[in-house]
Amino acid sequence: MLPDYTVTPSYVQVKVGSRVKVVNNSGRYFQIHSYNCSQFQMVDPYPGSYNYSGYFRTASRVCDYFAWDTNWSRKLMEGKVEVVP
Repeated sequence: MLPDYTVTPSYVQVKVGSRVKVVNNSGRYFQIHSYNCSQFQMVDPYPGSYNYSGYFRTASRVCDYFAWDTNWSRKLMEGKVEVVP
């Protein structure tokens, strides 16, 4: 996440068996959430650090992910990961 709370790129493609590296350049702590993919559980990089998602094992799937503001009032950022063979 960038200092303006956006993510770049917001849409990525990964191959089956790969992970996504989530870098936190926003200056604040946040947690990544996803309603349709478990690979983003425990992805919560501290400012200036990074975490990896879990391994994506199912092709032809699109995973939505996002980070909430601290009081859950709004989504700070959103993105998608498409898993390809």
